[in-house]
Amino acid sequence: MHPLGDSSPVESLFLPGSHDSATARVFFAPIGRCQSLAIGEQLAAGCRFFDLRLSIRRECLAAVHGPAPCYSQRPGAGGAPLYADEIFETFFSFLDGHPSETALVSIQQDGIPDPVFRAILYENYISPNEKYFYLENRFPALGEVRGKLVLLRRFDTEPGVDDMTGGINVIDAWNHYAQKDAYPCVDAIPRCDGRGAVGTLCLQDAFKFGVKRKWERAVKPTIDRGRRPGELYMNFLSCTGRISPLAAAIPINKKFLAEPTLRGGGIFVFDFFSRELAEKVIPFNYTET
Repeated sequence: MHPLGDSSPVESLFLPGSHDSATARVFFAPIGRCQSLAIGEQLAAGCRFFDLRLSIRRECLAAVHGPAPCYSQRPGAGGAPLYADEIFETFFSFLDGHPSETALVSIQQDGIPDPVFRAILYENYISPNEKYFYLENRFPALGEVRGKLVLLRRFDTEPGVDDMTGGINVIDAWNHYAQKDAYPCVDAIPRCDGRGAVGTLCLQDAFKFGVKRKWERAVKPTIDRGRRPGELYMNFLSCTGRISPLAAAIPINKKFLAEPTLRGGGIFVFDFFSRELAEKVIPFNYTET
């Protein structure tokens, strides 16, 4: 990101990302595993959007994929849980060594909503490391977030709290997405203080489709539409369709690599992220499309 201007809107960038980012080591890997690279390896390979699913465990937060626990990505860790502190330490170390970079991190509370989740996240992980986080509910310019993580919030705030420092609020738009069947879906991202909208989210995450339907009805139409100015664009290539994530990712990612152009910027989110996929996306930041 070093050659990109500080005034570049973050939402206008072409960013490669990973779905269920913490699942390189997970219980029942044939179904639960969505990545072959650990988070540190993904960062080194060019990944700049991360999809984290966290659950409360012993008054801490641990990575999960639904009911399946994720395991520590440290060498020799065995079956130790992958706690959020290990994940964030990986991010912080990378940003310390690459201060011109940023990464967008979507955090979702997996399982039954619990208001304690938010308290644990902020008190245990974010507040002690606040210099590494961008927590405003607005789209930043790149210069504001170099060396930081941009938090995308997929969990609720406390009832009645106008949280202006809780990260970019994408949970409402994501919840509305579940009620629609047009792909992509475009919805407002509300300001936490009720004064209009931050912008819009263009979201495609039709994960229940099989490979052919996913590409033809969801991924390709979203690519062809492209991102519009002032819009946060997310195009998820992950799907299941009664087959394993890997079996679906191989043909979907191959189709993406063969796509001649990408339009307008945005985040492209993959199962089994790779350097090859990053090298497909990143050059569009420096060329006209």
